[in-house]
Amino acid sequence: MDSESNSSNSSNSSNSSNSSNSSNSSNSSNSSNSSNSSNSSNSSDDISLNKAGIYTGTYLIGNETGETLILVTSDADFLLISDDSEIAIGDVVEAGSALNMSGRYYSEGAGSDWGTRIVANLTYNNATLSGQYFGFSDTGNFSLVQDSVLYNRPISLSSFNGSWQDSDGLNYSISNGILSVATDPLTGCATIGDIELINPNYNEFEVDLITSDCTDSRFNGEWEGYGFLSDESGINSSIHFSALHEYNRAYNLTKLIKQSSF
Repeated sequence: MDSESNSSNSSNSSNSSNSSNSSNSSNSSNSSNSSNSSNSSNSSDDISLNKAGIYTGTYLIGNETGETLILVTSDADFLLISDDSEIAIGDVVEAGSALNMSGRYYSEGAGSDWGTRIVANLTYNNATLSGQYFGFSDTGNFSLVQDSVLYNRPISLSSFNGSWQDSDGLNYSISNGILSVATDPLTGCATIGDIELINPNYNEFEVDLITSDCTDSRFNGEWEGYGFLSDESGINSSIHFSALHEYNRAYNLTKLIKQSSF
């Protein structure tokens, strides 16, 4: 998952995002305008821990197939990232074996589909998720498998301590959950933020960012998203997250590789 960012009218940025003429950046994104499915039995405040997790697999839309990843957090949010760097972000409601997801879709060049609501009615069965999703004028199917090795492990704020770098060479420093980013030479954006553990027994976190001094002032402001650690070149050696701008103007997808620990 390369770092890139997108927006409805954008340009390259490592901490803000691109428009229909967008390109790569270091952060990624999620929707703050998600909502709950109406079909629920569990509180939307949590998900059964056996159903929360990181799922990978395929989607099928007509004759088109692709790969996708869905993070279902233990506090009932989801982040979807496709192999085309599309994202969806929203809420999850558990109803028996069903996980009903309701959120919004964002993609580079989405045009009038930017922020379109999507709904996925998925069934959990023996560490798999499958079922239909609905959005735009299309319907599709997901077939996903839970990565319990990656998700079912504890993390702490110290897991993030160190120097990191994104695919554009932008440097990040994280200490005790506080994140700072070198000023992006392409956008002028300065970024600070923090990482919050959702459940320290599982590999999931929330990220909150603030950008300022961006050449395009529309991308100044607050960003919120979700992510997880992965094992690019060793345990917890990479960070993946996506964050959405507070006014839904842009999102970013970020992959950070650890350079050194402290």
